[in-house]
Amino acid sequence: MKKLFLHIGVEKTGTTSIQTYLARNRDVLRARGVLYPTAPGAQNHIGLAVLACNRRQRVQDLLIGLGIESDTDWDAYRERLCEQLQASSAQADVDKIVLSNEHMSSRLIEAGELQALREALLPLADEIQVILYARRQDEVILSDYSTQVRSGVCEPFRYLPYYRRKYSYYELAKLWAGVFGESAMHCRVFDPQHFVEGNLLTDFMAAIEVPADGSFISGSRENESLSARALEYLRMLNQHLPAVVDGRANVERGPLAHAVSRIPGERARLDGMTAAGILSLFADSNARFAHNYLHGSADPFSACPDPTVRGNLAALSAADSVELSAWLWRASSQWRAAG
Repeated sequence: MKKLFLHIGVEKTGTTSIQTYLARNRDVLRARGVLYPTAPGAQNHIGLAVLACNRRQRVQDLLIGLGIESDTDWDAYRERLCEQLQASSAQADVDKIVLSNEHMSSRLIEAGELQALREALLPLADEIQVILYARRQDEVILSDYSTQVRSGVCEPFRYLPYYRRKYSYYELAKLWAGVFGESAMHCRVFDPQHFVEGNLLTDFMAAIEVPADGSFISGSRENESLSARALEYLRMLNQHLPAVVDGRANVERGPLAHAVSRIPGERARLDGMTAAGILSLFADSNARFAHNYLHGSADPFSACPDPTVRGNLAALSAADSVELSAWLWRASSQWRAAG
């Protein structure tokens, strides 16, 4: 009996770290009877979101990355990917398949899209388990904002209406359960206190029923959020060096976001009142999610943030900006000297 584990995120729950770990250990996993395919992506299986989505605007960036320009190209890609997945599953002597892409949880928002995904995956295995990690919304939304700034956003942090849909875990799990079945949902909490042995990668390996031992190449944290000062510094730089110019990537920007991400400093945080306000918007959804998809446990996100905690997303002074520019200049000189 072959089982397929479909890891759908959500975004900002260590998905890059998990995918990097799986890709690095592809051969070790194969020896354990686990297939981590390359057809939908060498590391992140973005092809799965492209396969099932029926609205171009929701996956336009992914289509561009895959070189898909026309609807004809898109249809051909879908057909080719399904064939490749079926071939790799049939040829591999394994009893487990793991697929991982966080865009599935954020961009596939219609039941029809999930049905299309399910129909494409059914030939691969006898059983499909959906793995979803949930994280406190105040933390995940701030981390999401950090990613947006990396991508060129210039606006200061604010709560956006689309967050309500994107991070309402009960509604998300219910949507997927409606297509894949309630028993297929395998929901976990993104918090070291809830991880097996306090480690995300160990926890994920437990989720896919593969013991992690010394034969696996160790993993590392990937795609970490910007520090508070780096976040504000890059946001201001984005106003002068936009990520996109005339519909194309701005070559003048170069590896700016990567360089700024190395600026050390205190981790970005919201003030306690803002964090509490965000969590209050999700209180009902979180309680339903815990009851229905976390084995009836208490809501793990119900603890109210300390209202006295001060946020650190304040604007930089001129002196701070000059200091960070000098840090970047020195660091870039060292990087160039090192080759």
